Amino acid sequence: MAGLNYNHLRYFWTVAREGHLGRAAQRLNLTQSALSVQIKRLEEQLGHRLFERAGRGLLLTEAGRRFGDAEWNNNVTKVSSRALWSDYVHAVGVSNYLSEAIYRKKERVEALLATYTSQKTERLRKQTATAHDRAQRGGVSRSIQ
Repeated sequence: MAGLNYNHLRYFWTVAREGHLGRAAQRLNLTQSALSVQIKRLEEQLGHRLFERAGRGLLLTEAGRRFGDAEWNNNVTKVSSRALWSDYVHAVGVSNYLSEAIYRKKERVEALLATYTSQKTERLRKQTATAHDRAQRGGVSRSIQ
């Protein structure tokens, strides 16, 4: 049950309540195929089929009813809590890593921007000095004439 998480439980309960994969997928804002894949993964994790087809709908199997049973559900909730905690810890780690990476990129971008700005400023100073020299030489040559 290592791969079991809260979403699997939510998907199971929604499909069980709706009795139809399409309506459950719509309620969960998922595609029907994505939901079907997740339900199949849950069934593989548990080692039992949870639903059986009944026309266009789905009915709970005995294993599905037990899975949804309150007492059994408490054990699954404990597993789910551990999975949620594991997901949370992983997300925090990823978040910290991304935050640090963004900060490093920001520093590099700021350094590049500072270099670019100083080079551009230096280039403008040189152009201004050259134009000033030309103007002075032009003024001197006009005064001589």
